[in-house]
Amino acid sequence: MRSLAIGLCGVLITYVVGAGEGTTYSVAISGAGVDKCAAWVSDRSATSDSSLAANKVRIAWLSGFLSGVNLFAERYGHLKGGVDDPDGELKWIDNYCRAHLNDQLWQAVGAFVLDLRNHPRE
Repeated sequence: MRSLAIGLCGVLITYVVGAGEGTTYSVAISGAGVDKCAAWVSDRSATSDSSLAANKVRIAWLSGFLSGVNLFAERYGHLKGGVDDPDGELKWIDNYCRAHLNDQLWQAVGAFVLDLRNHPRE
């Protein structure tokens, strides 16, 4: 049930991120998706037990988000370079978050989904 909820959030968030300029939508985000990119960057480079645990939770959230998008976004099909390339997805999110420290994780992952749609990986 949790996977379904995460997947649905993924679809909603993807729609919001892809919405036209000037259009405002309200979606409910829960879990690690609300964490700031600054926390992502900090914990990705830290070695404390709490940072490693937070990193693990965020990566699981990211994986669930991408899995949900792949499951429910039929018109776009499988987003190659997402769930099937964990190292690539983490590198992309790392780079995004370093450049956008005040964004929330869901915004970073939404931007990643749009990048995968616009620049499919083989």
